[in-house]
Amino acid sequence: MSRNQGILGWTEEASDTVFVRLIPNFRYTSHELTGFPGNGLLDMALPSKDVLCRLGTLLLALVAVPAVGFGQTNTPLSSPPDAPLNRPLQEQRNAGEAATYTMQVTTREVVVEVVATGSHGIAITDLKQGEFQVFQVAAHGRKVEQRIAAVHRMDLEQTRTTSATDANDYLVAIGKTCATRTTPYYAVAFHPSAEGGTSGNHEIVVTTSREHIKLAFRHRYYIGVTAPLAAPLYKTAMQANEALKQAACYHGDTPDAFNLSGRMLDTGDIEGVHFSVVISADSLAFTSLSDTPRHAQFDYGICTFNAAGAPLHYLHTDEDRVLTVGQYAQTLSRGFQKLIAFRRSGDPVFARFVVRDRQFGNLGSVGVVIPPVPANLLQPEERATGGAIPVGSAVRLTDENGNGPISSFGLPVPRAGALCGDVYEIPAGSSALPEFWKMEPVGALYTDTLDVQPQHITGTIGIPGVTTRTAWFAIDYWGTFWVTRPGNYAFWMQSDDGSKLYIDEDTVINLDWVHNSANGFATGQVKLEAGPHTIHVPYFQGPPDSVSLVLRVRSPGEADYKPFDVQDFPPQSQATPPGPPRAPR
Repeated sequence: MSRNQGILGWTEEASDTVFVRLIPNFRYTSHELTGFPGNGLLDMALPSKDVLCRLGTLLLALVAVPAVGFGQTNTPLSSPPDAPLNRPLQEQRNAGEAATYTMQVTTREVVVEVVATGSHGIAITDLKQGEFQVFQVAAHGRKVEQRIAAVHRMDLEQTRTTSATDANDYLVAIGKTCATRTTPYYAVAFHPSAEGGTSGNHEIVVTTSREHIKLAFRHRYYIGVTAPLAAPLYKTAMQANEALKQAACYHGDTPDAFNLSGRMLDTGDIEGVHFSVVISADSLAFTSLSDTPRHAQFDYGICTFNAAGAPLHYLHTDEDRVLTVGQYAQTLSRGFQKLIAFRRSGDPVFARFVVRDRQFGNLGSVGVVIPPVPANLLQPEERATGGAIPVGSAVRLTDENGNGPISSFGLPVPRAGALCGDVYEIPAGSSALPEFWKMEPVGALYTDTLDVQPQHITGTIGIPGVTTRTAWFAIDYWGTFWVTRPGNYAFWMQSDDGSKLYIDEDTVINLDWVHNSANGFATGQVKLEAGPHTIHVPYFQGPPDSVSLVLRVRSPGEADYKPFDVQDFPPQSQATPPGPPRAPR
């Protein structure tokens, strides 16, 4: 801790304060101020070297920023449900202690994930905060430099351990892509200007003063609406519900503006499933609960998916009530919670929840894994079906042999160890792989293998859980696999349309053009040492009316190719550390 001279006294600065809560691309950072009557001091925890530690600047921030509200205290996610709440500007006492007063200061912060590479694509991991510059692109392309609040380096071990494996628990989405889960990168946080903090999309540029370094990053961030809409988004209730269904079963028309957390509740009910869905307290500025009327007006859409990745059911409910003063104080501290339950039907393995604020029109979403019913709790006649209630067959892609459901590109169910693919909607007429770092994904898929056999797509409905498109989409797969037998590995890949195969970011196969399956296959070979290696397969589907993406491998000492399956290359406890990491090209 270090002490700084402030306007009204001393402040203490936490030297290792880390990120608090994030929402995709944009966040409110909340700092708790506790004043001690009688000594005139004000203690505050802030990110290291944050100039906002001066109270005068804090007061300006209070005026300039649409705050969630005084007295909002972030209860840690690990806190038990009955943890005491900090009351807004209200005296709190412990036995033998002087009375204290608590208020909350909320500031804007944008977090940009940046990958830095040098010669031969080798990742650069020693850049310092002072070597980064962030610019907001204003009107007419004018660049305005922004103040960087903090830079954190995220190495491979951190990205692996923070992968999406906790989807069945309370979590805070941080907008990571599949690429950053297998690539060392920097999280660059800055406080945007007044113009950069308005609702809508904002363009940024990140540079470095170090020579011969290439930076890759998302060039836009989105901020939700912070005031009631002048007119409803939809003319009819049917249109509003259809848009909510689209967002829950595929993706929304706009990025998420507020952060949701969700988890399944263990109630002992094997016929139903019960969930808790919470709008984060840090996101309330993007909802109607940011104002004092305390009127909660939310629409909830829920889409369930089976193990094949196909949508099973869409359900919807709402919340329309005025909170009491006590309920509102609790909401400011812990977020707005809704309990949702429905009957288990069709053997669901995953549910996506989407919440829309009626007054602001903003969206938030979260996915939750649904574990199967334990076999010992099922009746004998139920064990054959896993307790599922049959509702018909899943939607499939169709060809003359009935091969290849569209879900073979992967499932929207996060799990550890799987290949993770960011899904993009690309412009019609695209003839090559896009530059993914300049685009925003519409969702992600997870799969152990790439085995989308050649098939026709006429009359199909797209990739359930991600996009309705059957043409002009792209998927950027990333993963890690562990080799125990060093030697030469041969790969065979087929695609319709373009694709590439990178191993440790070395190009092994290049099929990057528009073609059909008959003309779109190739082989490649790479020598691999024992230990972990990265695999990267970018793919795009161009014009209709067929798709394919098949990857096979022939390991040392084997005569035949077989499907590449990451489960065949599991982590080894004594695996050799990888060489210098490389970053995406």
